[in-house]
Amino acid sequence: MIDPAGNWVRVSQRPDVGQEPRVVDDRTGWVSAGGGRLAIALENAVVMADSHGDVPQALRVLGGAVDKHDGTPPEKARALAYLVELQIRADEPAHARGTLDRLTALQADTTIDADDLIAVRAALDEAEEAMRDTTGPGRNRRVRGNPASSG
Repeated sequence: MIDPAGNWVRVSQRPDVGQEPRVVDDRTGWVSAGGGRLAIALENAVVMADSHGDVPQALRVLGGAVDKHDGTPPEKARALAYLVELQIRADEPAHARGTLDRLTALQADTTIDADDLIAVRAALDEAEEAMRDTTGPGRNRRVRGNPASSG
């Protein structure tokens, strides 16, 4: 969302019961309980891009993690959806389209259970909205919800 002064604001849901804080150095971060490397990379990418404004570094971290680590279908879907957003913000529409195609293929996986499929479809809807919502290169985009949460 955009405030009256033109600043982009990320709004997230309150952490679910399944999320626990983890302390690194003097900082506390929220990681989904049982979240794997992909979930952690997604959270790091959100911080890099949205808090520090370093979209290229967030792209490197999340892009590498998506290629290297398997996660649960919802984790993979949320990571791919945010990767689409980052690629749009970096003015890489061809890469964003390719990532969206990967996310669409994930939705077609017949081995995914019904609950996971709901999360995958929600991530796909979010990525498709980001693709439709492009208004210019390098613009920040909003992502609904906490990328580490399942809903």
